[in-house]
Amino acid sequence: FLRNNKLTGEIPDWVYRRAIS
Repeated sequence: FLRNNKLTGEIPDWVYRRAIS
């Protein structure tokens, strides 16, 4: 997943994946 995103440090990538799943 994109780590160089504004969500980095704010929302973990696994949380984002889970949200869009």
